[in-house]
Amino acid sequence: MRQQMESNFFPVLIERQLRARRSGDSELTEVVIEIGQPYWTDPGIEAACPVAIRGTVGRVNDIHGIDPMSAMKQAIDFVEAYLSHPADELKFFWPDGEPYSDN
Repeated sequence: MRQQMESNFFPVLIERQLRARRSGDSELTEVVIEIGQPYWTDPGIEAACPVAIRGTVGRVNDIHGIDPMSAMKQAIDFVEAYLSHPADELKFFWPDGEPYSDN
């Protein structure tokens, strides 16, 4: 199934729920990481995977790889990098309030 990069919503394959706080704020914001099903953009040559980080940056450009598995891995790597080094002085927390760590 081909996804449209312009679409804000897509069928979600995996997700993670977190909370975020901006530096200087006391309020926590709900954050939902969504990764959709990878799809071929050019069969046998390139695939892409939809990603959204709702509550902060929203829908991002689809992440590309050489095949659907590569696109999914690249999407997960992108999310992990964002959560490890967020922009806007964000700090992430698990839903129970513990500081976020992907370990």
